[in-house]
Amino acid sequence: MPKRSSNALIAALALLALVLLTVWFLPAPGITHDAGGQNRPQTAQTKAEASPVLPTAPQPAAPPEASVQPRPALVLNGGKSVMQVYRLALRGGVISLDAADRVEGDFHRRRGPMTWQPGMWCVRVLDASHRALAQETSAAPDEPCVVLDPNVATSSGQPQAARLKLTDDVMTQVRMPATPGAKWVKIYRLAGSQPAALDVEPLGQLLATLPIP
Repeated sequence: MPKRSSNALIAALALLALVLLTVWFLPAPGITHDAGGQNRPQTAQTKAEASPVLPTAPQPAAPPEASVQPRPALVLNGGKSVMQVYRLALRGGVISLDAADRVEGDFHRRRGPMTWQPGMWCVRVLDASHRALAQETSAAPDEPCVVLDPNVATSSGQPQAARLKLTDDVMTQVRMPATPGAKWVKIYRLAGSQPAALDVEPLGQLLATLPIP
């Protein structure tokens, strides 16, 4: 055999031996080496240890549920509610309580907060010690009604506002849940738009304090 061919054969055998040794010493798939150099199967735990743990973003806290304070009402066995109707009369600028009637029926619940605006009346029911039990607002019956009169125009040709004159006697009524122990009614003319809690005097003018018969 020529010397050149012999050298090529030796080089090929050496390369093959190197490849075999490399394959022999490489760990098989799913096999890991422990500290002592021993091979052991790669379990799910070792895979989890080898996998990088990515930090998770903090989850936003769920918003607290809005506290809903149901309107107090006396409910009968038949499911009907009991309400108290206070009929107020305004005669010559003097307010009087004409009647306080107890009524039963299927009354709808208010949607949204109580309307509270300057100029409105706030009617409160109090017990014998003048502690407020319930309150309700209503449009002031003595508030002048302003309308546009199409028969009277201003200098610019626009209808002029006309103020309707009130009669001598004005009647209005306020309905609120029946409150056992109610002895007094207070009427205020509101001067602010911030609702007042029952234990706080509403901002405005006290018009009358009337006993409940």
